[in-house]
Amino acid sequence: MHFYKSFDEMVQAVIDHAVLEDARKLMKAGADVELVLLFLRDRGLEQDASIIAIRALTAMSHDEAKKLVCFSRAWVDHFDSVQHLHDQALNAIRELAASNEKGLPRIELVGFDDVEP
Repeated sequence: MHFYKSFDEMVQAVIDHAVLEDARKLMKAGADVELVLLFLRDRGLEQDASIIAIRALTAMSHDEAKKLVCFSRAWVDHFDSVQHLHDQALNAIRELAASNEKGLPRIELVGFDDVEP
């Protein structure tokens, strides 16, 4: 895992500058976010890099950009597999928390009251 000093450093490391500039030009020309997401995907950006690009282009928060990308028509074909992965990770964390194994830090799930186990 790589840690970046700033959001700008992450953008530069993850997204080709020319692709980001072309996406910016599309937006300035009036393209909606769905078209920009299709453009980014066509240029090889994965879902996580598209979230970073949308943040850079719109100044949205991470949560806003993630929701926009994950629920977009451009990425609808990945929704089920990504949701399945998230569910598996949440279940694994719940199992670890319930195990009360010595040596593990205390695990507390906050904000998951509405998520089915």
